[in-house]
Amino acid sequence: MNKIDTIANFLNKKSKKCLAINGSWGIGKTYLWKEVENKLSKDKKVVYIDLFDKESYKQILEEIVVSLHGDYNKITKTTFKGLEGLVKSISGGLIDIDSDAIFSFLKKEDFYNIIVCFDNIERRSDNLSLKEILGLVNLLKEEKECNVVVIFHEEELKEQDGILTENNKEEQAKQYNSKNWYQIYKEKVIDCEITIKDNDEVAKAIIKDRINKYTKITDEIRNIIENIIFERYKEQCNGNLRLLYHVLEHIDYFNTQCFLLFCKYENKKHFQML
Repeated sequence: MNKIDTIANFLNKKSKKCLAINGSWGIGKTYLWKEVENKLSKDKKVVYIDLFDKESYKQILEEIVVSLHGDYNKITKTTFKGLEGLVKSISGGLIDIDSDAIFSFLKKEDFYNIIVCFDNIERRSDNLSLKEILGLVNLLKEEKECNVVVIFHEEELKEQDGILTENNKEEQAKQYNSKNWYQIYKEKVIDCEITIKDNDEVAKAIIKDRINKYTKITDEIRNIIENIIFERYKEQCNGNLRLLYHVLEHIDYFNTQCFLLFCKYENKKHFQML
């Protein structure tokens, strides 16, 4: 069973679990997750939240609610007084948020067969702490009994955790108390972690899919081109799939705007002078 099937089976069969997908930028974490989505049971619904530049947990909660209900304004909050204490208890004291921000989370049925995925955790705004995100993950698991997926680059999170600016050193020191702050809370919240260290097979599949669009070449030439691109990818792109996509876009441009035109052009010398 490959990695994609293993993750899909875990999420299909388990509940109240947090799965972490860890790896360096551009190595294919989001690509892997999209492949997993295709393998999930049809009754599962994924709520995908990109945390890039998110400012607060309230933004996140509202985005989740919109994904579940379609219209945030249709949900009222009249019966949820005193929710603050409940949230503190459920989240293990990791977050302290008010009832206005999470009123819609009281119905467990709304989260039946829901998988909430948080991507780009390390790219969130400085105003949104990792502590709040992990507290929200714990809240979703324990109160709503749904599965949560978190996608991040652990080394970047560790680096962020170790930076204490002069302006808020005292405040952050009170929160973190230890250089192992991230590791401690990760062990509390995350149940299973997948680390991507090598994406060669993914890169080969992406290259093959792109080159297969060139229908007017033989299989032998197609294989040669695929191997050349993959070798350059290994040498120049440092395992970054985003760079590979850029390379393939340039190859497409050259193929359509230069090479194919050259092959069709009757006067080759005139073409070279254009």
